Amino acid sequence: MYKKVHFRLSMLFTAVSTLILAVMSGIYLYMNYKSLTENALLGFRSDINTFAANFEGNTTVSHDWMKSLQTNYEYEFFVYDNGVPFRFTHDTKNKEQWEFADRLHEYAQRNIEIQPDSYTAKHKEFTYKEKSGSCHVSLIVMPTAKGSCEIYVVHSLKGIYAQFRSLIIHFSQIIIVTAVILYIFSRFYTKKLIAPIRESQEKQSRFIAAASHEIRNPVNTILSALDAMEKCDDMQRPEFADIAKKEGHRLARLTSDLLTLARSDNHAFNANLGSAELDTLLIDCYEAFTAAAAQKNISLKIELPEGTVNAENIDGERIRQVISILLDNAISYTEAGGSVILKCNETSKAHIIEVIDNGIGISDEDKPHIFDRFYRADKARESKSHFGLGLCIAKELVELHHGMITVKDTKGSGTTFSVSLKK
Repeated sequence: MYKKVHFRLSMLFTAVSTLILAVMSGIYLYMNYKSLTENALLGFRSDINTFAANFEGNTTVSHDWMKSLQTNYEYEFFVYDNGVPFRFTHDTKNKEQWEFADRLHEYAQRNIEIQPDSYTAKHKEFTYKEKSGSCHVSLIVMPTAKGSCEIYVVHSLKGIYAQFRSLIIHFSQIIIVTAVILYIFSRFYTKKLIAPIRESQEKQSRFIAAASHEIRNPVNTILSALDAMEKCDDMQRPEFADIAKKEGHRLARLTSDLLTLARSDNHAFNANLGSAELDTLLIDCYEAFTAAAAQKNISLKIELPEGTVNAENIDGERIRQVISILLDNAISYTEAGGSVILKCNETSKAHIIEVIDNGIGISDEDKPHIFDRFYRADKARESKSHFGLGLCIAKELVELHHGMITVKDTKGSGTTFSVSLKK
């Protein structure tokens, strides 16, 4: 699925970017084409004004003079004397150019009107189009003793068209190369873009699989116990009822943990922030776990600073839940004869709560994962009282207070969890 999404996102990014580039290039080329043609027309008109002034200063149009003009300018000159082609036209042009001149002359006679003047030369510019291409034309009409002389000055636009085609080819090549580069870049970029989504999906899949596994175990045990109760005698029924009851409580605890994490995922955690006495809160937690520690022959101690420890902007019940999770883990994974210490101290910026044990410890390989959901170190996997959700919940609750929870090895052996709450 992600390969298809990756490919489609890459293609979409490339297509949209290339389309934008192509549209911008098209606008630029259109503006460039307009600029080229307008500049060419302006230059052509400027030259025509010069030609017209020169024609007025000459009483005759000589062959040599016209030839020198054609040599000095990149224009074609066709001269008609009272509608008859001038000798210059036949002497300097080939058959194809003669035919073109005749068609142009016929077109001008039908479509271009210039009122003759007895004293000055008049001219008019227009665009003449044929299948072979377009050109700018100026028709200069100057009076003569026997009538009028028509001079057609032709500026072919083939050079501009060739320049424009070259620009189109170059821009097309640039767009193709850019599209390839964009596709390569988009493959890399979209891969990074969907990586968090893919990771989140994978985590969700692992979470669902692990949750299903953890739920199935107590459910199967309860069903087995109920099935056994139907077949056993009255003396054995209390034993199987007790098993079903324990597994029911275990399932209820797992459900509660899952609901807690679900609220965290939906940002539905509510913290009733206020002031609390941390020392009193720690003493309550210490007393709540005294019996569990004594049952395993574990020494449970508490170390508090002198005086009352007041904390602002905390939810006492949420912090009590965090400490309870850490104490429960410490007692569960500390062997008989070991010790657990609940400790509180403070710095100028934070309150520090520590749970220190000398139990089985956590390997360096496991430390980066202990706050993941359903993760349990190999030594802890046989414990049916833990699902691998406690530390994850503790981390969510601490972060709800904008605090931080860390883990390190206890000097000698064991583990130390530290909770830092900003003052």
